[in-house]
Amino acid sequence: MAKKQKPEGLKVGLGAWVALAAVVVVLLAFVYLNPQKAQDGKGTAALQAESPAAKLLLSAYDKGAGVGAYAMNYSLKDEQGEVFYFVSSNGTHGYVMESRPIFGVSEGWFGKNESQDILCLRNRGDYYCAVVGVNAEAKKIAASLKAWLPNREVFAAQKKAFEKHIQAGALAFKGEIVEEKVGGFDARKIVYETRYGDLTVRQLSELGISPDATPQEREVTYWIDKATGMIVKAAVVVEVNGVPYGISETTYYSIEPKARIPPAPEPATTTAGFVQMYKVVARNYLDVTGCLSLGRNESWQCLKNLAVEKRSWDVCKFIKNTDVYEQCTMIVAHDTYNEVLCGKLTKYADDCYISVVSVKGNFEACRLLKNQSLMEACSAAAARGKKLQDERLEQLRRLEASKNCKTDADCFVPASASHLCVPKNATAPFGEAGPYAKCFENLPCGCQDGFCGFVKNETYYDCVKEVEDRGLEEFIHAKINESRSGQAAG
Repeated sequence: MAKKQKPEGLKVGLGAWVALAAVVVVLLAFVYLNPQKAQDGKGTAALQAESPAAKLLLSAYDKGAGVGAYAMNYSLKDEQGEVFYFVSSNGTHGYVMESRPIFGVSEGWFGKNESQDILCLRNRGDYYCAVVGVNAEAKKIAASLKAWLPNREVFAAQKKAFEKHIQAGALAFKGEIVEEKVGGFDARKIVYETRYGDLTVRQLSELGISPDATPQEREVTYWIDKATGMIVKAAVVVEVNGVPYGISETTYYSIEPKARIPPAPEPATTTAGFVQMYKVVARNYLDVTGCLSLGRNESWQCLKNLAVEKRSWDVCKFIKNTDVYEQCTMIVAHDTYNEVLCGKLTKYADDCYISVVSVKGNFEACRLLKNQSLMEACSAAAARGKKLQDERLEQLRRLEASKNCKTDADCFVPASASHLCVPKNATAPFGEAGPYAKCFENLPCGCQDGFCGFVKNETYYDCVKEVEDRGLEEFIHAKINESRSGQAAG
């Protein structure tokens, strides 16, 4: 089914899709089962509940609830790309690996003592691992990964919710059960659709659905393995007012009735450091996926702007329009002095080389021009770039020469000027103390990047704010008094 443009006013965020995926992965259907148009005719709900398709799906929940040790390898594919998972549990300990485009690879090792759970993140060649400990944010990250592990309690609760939705007439199975090959599985396929319509406000509320929610019809397809009774594939097509705007598929590649938990690595990162890095990666991920959720042209421009802001060619690679992609790459190459990126272009390769040499000054890159008639222009640009590079080096040399310390011991606070942190060879007279002098009291004085200075803290900034507030108040009073004096003189 071809995807159409998302209806205006409807927002489907990352969280919604992740929640949808998690439910499919643990072989549940509650999130798909928004109550929709009830079937006409008395007893239809009962007929749905007794249908072979309903019995087969409910049996799959029972099979899931009965699983103890397992290892599952599968993928989730939706509008934001394909995410790969490997999950395993022996009943007391579990492991989750999530490989998500842009984000990287997240891993979690889980046991009885949650504070001893281990989290790892691999992103762009870096690898971080930490113990969860008592850090609240680390616990949330762990919970988001652990949610992908199936468990008996969740299966039982969702089976009950599924039955409740059938009884409310909120779904209808379509067609007969069809036998179909899915990967390495001989499966039975069932299809149902969910409907809005005749349910009362009370019924909607009882099912946890807001009566004011935008109607979202879903056609859900499950493939259930004949041998194990487990769901091995699920597909969801979401529609609003008959317009499809979202497709999600979960496909299992293997399901084993035994645990395969890899050894946990030795944590080498502090929990706080891991959380901070995770936040940075998550922010980058949300920025990119936010761009991808926009309309086509708007999405490309958004990605281009983001790539330039972050100086990241990796972001440019998500742009599907050739012209915009090449423009994005050329700008990033210029800003990062990286002519290697120019070699990845077709249309703007020569423009890219000339742009880079104009700031880098490397004449050698001109030899890479596809159109050698541009050699003169490239050489002139390289000459300008060489001049700029020489000027930058001179500025750095002067900055280096002006540094006045190497260690904290090279700096001190003069007894007659407690508001100053100066080199130990500095001599009086020192400048007069200003209104902020008291804010420097008790601040550490040391060598900061080659220059003597105070290490400022929150107490310092609070003091500065207090001085500024007092100064503003005195200024206002002075203006009022001046105005009164003028009126009296008049």
